[in-house]
Amino acid sequence: MSTCRRCCQTVPRPSRAAHRCTNTSSTHADPRCSRTFVGTFNTRSVGSKTTAIYDRIVADRLHLCAVVETWLDAVESPQLIACTLPGYSYIEKARPRSASAALTTRTNHGGLCLFYASFVSTHEVPLPVYNSGIEVLTVYLRRARRNALAVVIYRPPTPPSVHF
Repeated sequence: MSTCRRCCQTVPRPSRAAHRCTNTSSTHADPRCSRTFVGTFNTRSVGSKTTAIYDRIVADRLHLCAVVETWLDAVESPQLIACTLPGYSYIEKARPRSASAALTTRTNHGGLCLFYASFVSTHEVPLPVYNSGIEVLTVYLRRARRNALAVVIYRPPTPPSVHF
C-alpha cells in the first residue's frame, strides 16, 4: 500500500499508476485529507517576500505555515494580506515595542505569524509574558477529529557584548 501525494488516499501498490487522483486543488487545502502538511519559514521581513511565502505554501501544499521574523506591526498589514492564499487565514503576533520605540517609524524586528487553511478551526492561547526576549505564538488547532497545539517560537540572537 502507498499513499497518493495529491489526495492522501491509500492506494494498492500495483495499481498506483492506474489511480486517478480527483484532487485538482493547487493548494491542497482539502478537508477530506487525513494528513496535515506543516512548514516553517524565517522571512527576515515579510515586506519583500510576499510572493515567496505564497509560492512556498502552494508548492509544499501546506495546511499550516509558521513564519518568524515578520518585521511587522499590525495584523491588518497589506504584506500579510498579500501572502494569504484564498481559503487561508492567519494569526499574527508582532513583537511588542517599548514606549520609546513606539514613537518611531523604525522597523519592528521580530514578529510571528501562522497561516492556516480555513477548514482548520483555530484560536490563540494567551501565555504569560516574560522578559526573556523569546517570542511565542501558541494556537489551539481543531480539525475533524484531531486537536493539537501549535507553538511557534522565535529566539532572537543575543546582541554582541562589548569587551574593553
